[in-house]
Amino acid sequence: MFKSLARFFADGGIILLPVILFILLTAVGSLFYLIFGDAFFNTLFGPVGVMLLVAVMLFTCYGVYALMNLPHEEKHTASSHRPVPGGRRKSTMCHSAPAKGKSISVPPPTAPYQPLWKKALKGMVIVGFMLIPFLGMPGIILFICLLIIVSMLPRAQSRFMRYQQILPTSKVRSMATGIVELEGRLLAQKQIQAPLSGQRCIGYYYTIEREERESDGKTHYRLIHEEKRCQPFQLQDDTGSVSVDVERLDFHLLATNKMVRRGDEIAKEYLLTRETTYLMIGQAARRNGELVLTRDRFRRVFGIAPINNLQRRSKLDALFGRARYFIVVTAMTIALLLVMPIEVQHRQVIIHFTQLLPFASSQPASGIIQ
Repeated sequence: MFKSLARFFADGGIILLPVILFILLTAVGSLFYLIFGDAFFNTLFGPVGVMLLVAVMLFTCYGVYALMNLPHEEKHTASSHRPVPGGRRKSTMCHSAPAKGKSISVPPPTAPYQPLWKKALKGMVIVGFMLIPFLGMPGIILFICLLIIVSMLPRAQSRFMRYQQILPTSKVRSMATGIVELEGRLLAQKQIQAPLSGQRCIGYYYTIEREERESDGKTHYRLIHEEKRCQPFQLQDDTGSVSVDVERLDFHLLATNKMVRRGDEIAKEYLLTRETTYLMIGQAARRNGELVLTRDRFRRVFGIAPINNLQRRSKLDALFGRARYFIVVTAMTIALLLVMPIEVQHRQVIIHFTQLLPFASSQPASGIIQ
């Protein structure tokens, strides 16, 4: 179904999007008018309604964007492989290790790549905060729920850790197409030079953070530059090796290889080396008759992590993972109790649910419902 919609919009159906959106909004508006009457239009043309309409349009645009970027079943070749739309561009600059006493040459600040859906969700949090004066208690509940959702959103590393817990470890010789988990060492024909240590490596992740102090003395660090480079490599275990398409490969749980501080700037580098054993999760796909490990665009997972660091992190997640959900549920329960209109009469607790509804005092329009 989703792939059919993706083909529809990709083949020119995007032109009909305004018409489809108008029909859907008209149908939903008519239904709400029949239920709530004139109070619905009074709210719709107020600040709350305008903000909700903008939110609906943003989510619709994001949905169409996501559909148009669904993976299509097409043959890939080594010469015609194209990068994923919206992917982060890899820097091709080479750095040498800085001499002692010299300051770090800071490249132009580059903002970290952020997907469109994250920007839309942050916008929804801002809209929810602005709706508090107009919605009252429901606005507070909406804002709290949005904050909790944002805090619990799955990130690349959390998705990687989740699949690492549920996927069995496969061998290169016996792996099938689809999402797989592999363990082994890295082999590469060429290596690159790390920007700080000058060490030869297969890949590196390089960041520069700036230390900033607020007026009250608190210190926080702002990322002003990040760079990731990785040479094509193969993952080898005791049964064979498989080529890895390093486009949009995520590095997880890498230990800091070197850190240099100059003034208020801190530079760090993280390396992929031949000597370390790694675990990889990605999609095994056939290209030119051979299996290649690449990014799973549907599940949005394609990462590599050192085995030793991954085992330590798994133990910590097992200890604190359930506590996080318990804290979130407790916070939501307390928030609902605080904003719920509760009254105690004759040793009985009465909850006025109707006072939470924005159309509690409205009546259906006369002449519409007989």
